[in-house]
Amino acid sequence: MIQVGKMNNDTENRFLCGLWGVSITTLLSVLIYKIHEFDILSTINLSNLAEIISIPIVVIITLIVHEAIHISAFKLLGNGQAKIRVRRDKRAGAIVIQQMNSELFYDKKATIVILLAPFVILTIVSVIMLMYIPYPLVIYINCILNAIGSSIDMYVSLRLIFSFPKDVKIKYNNGEEVGMEIYK
Repeated sequence: MIQVGKMNNDTENRFLCGLWGVSITTLLSVLIYKIHEFDILSTINLSNLAEIISIPIVVIITLIVHEAIHISAFKLLGNGQAKIRVRRDKRAGAIVIQQMNSELFYDKKATIVILLAPFVILTIVSVIMLMYIPYPLVIYINCILNAIGSSIDMYVSLRLIFSFPKDVKIKYNNGEEVGMEIYK
């Protein structure tokens, strides 16, 4: 196999990723609001103190679940051979999951599933919860923050889809640099 590409968290990608994040978050905000309309200003008052207090707790739980979904997808699609490291990347300004087994390659479809699974699963769960839980603001904010947090995953997926052929293999960097190498 020869290396045909590489993706990491360089400056150009950050700008485009941010632009993508704003776009998808705006679209998702409008769609969720159309599903469950509520007056956001009347929601934020002292009588809804429990809802307001629960926002940071729900966001932390969602962050943990989001990363657990990534880890599960790495393990499942790596046939149990994935070695995972979770750390805070100061350069990326985020918590990152790294697949550390340098012998393990994922195909393009598996990589896209690994990247998008948390966004898809948590968005579906949030929309369903929005219909049954009496705290729409918590769910709404949580869903939007998950979309923002998933923007790099979506951006990388789009780059994989449009920039590389179907039969590439992806190896995740296992050093300090967050990224992936693409081989054919």
